[in-house]
Amino acid sequence: MHQTLEMPLISPASSSSMKEEPSLNIDPFIEKEESMPLLQQEYYSFELRNGGKTYGFLYRNLDPRKKKLVFLFSHGNSSEICQMQGFFLNLTLRLKVDLFAYEYTGYGHASMVSPSEETLLYDIEGAYRFLTNEMRYPPNQIILYGQSLGSVPSLYLSSNPEFPLKGLILHSPIASGLRILQPGLRQTLANDFFPNIEMIGYVRCPIMIIHGENDQVINIEHAKLLVGRAQTLMMVWWVEECGHEDIIEKRGNEFYRNVKKFMKLFKKDEKFVAAGHSFTFARTYERFFRQFQREKQTFFINNTISD
Repeated sequence: MHQTLEMPLISPASSSSMKEEPSLNIDPFIEKEESMPLLQQEYYSFELRNGGKTYGFLYRNLDPRKKKLVFLFSHGNSSEICQMQGFFLNLTLRLKVDLFAYEYTGYGHASMVSPSEETLLYDIEGAYRFLTNEMRYPPNQIILYGQSLGSVPSLYLSSNPEFPLKGLILHSPIASGLRILQPGLRQTLANDFFPNIEMIGYVRCPIMIIHGENDQVINIEHAKLLVGRAQTLMMVWWVEECGHEDIIEKRGNEFYRNVKKFMKLFKKDEKFVAAGHSFTFARTYERFFRQFQREKQTFFINNTISD
């Protein structure tokens, strides 16, 4: 299903009405041309390979000077995409890209089915296939952005050579589920869940990692563990005096500058790098989720990460 939303907030002429809804404020640093709409927001629903359905919002940047890139955004645990429109608008406009934000099964208007580790995989696979098959974005234009819990589906997808990509940004990522519950855990145990630390070494596209030094929800040691395993790491930003939720609020200008620097590392004529490893480990990730869908993992999704 497709619906184009005619939103007054996408027109510079309607800036007065934006003040009535703080969450939708357009960033004052964005350059605007008075005669041109800034962007278009479109709503889509799409099917998943497990037979389910979810939905997402596509933000099309209408600036003819925009970059030929699209961000595929995976949000944190306590968020819903309908609550993040202000951030999506600003990211789309300030980075001059398109953005597709999809909803997890069990969240928002897709909450008819309970969330699980496995549905996270189906959701991002469906979103990727929707972008490439329906919206016709080439794989070498897609950058994954995974925030907090969103690092899980993002690392799953980017570690799988079936889904070639332009790049990967991890914002406050986790190393694994048990490492949140048991800090200092040195090995990935057989009953661990969300084993990002075992996946990142299989990623073959450029990676950027962002983490607040004062993060009290997911300690920065998680990001440092991922840095130690990454094979294609291009940029790391440890954000001083910031925690789990306030990096963009406190250091917004620096955030956009650093993401732009990461994007500039891609050469104009660079071809995307398809991961060269076998399917084995990516498929093992699915088996992780199938085998360990137990009460504590459900508790983790619903309660442990609150970002």
